[in-house]
Amino acid sequence: MDQVGAIPVSLAYVKTSRSPRQATLYGGLFVLGMIFTHVVLGLAASLGGSWVQHLLGRA
Repeated sequence: MDQVGAIPVSLAYVKTSRSPRQATLYGGLFVLGMIFTHVVLGLAASLGGSWVQHLLGRA
């Protein structure tokens, strides 16, 4: 859960260093990037991981 605590810090930095429009854009892109990353990792986990074993040659 350490990553969740870093989200407000990242968003606060973007908000204070940019115009309100840029802060909204970058904040939105940050959130969309987090959602995309979680979806990709969730899909990879749902496939069971056997493909990773084959990819690494451990099967």
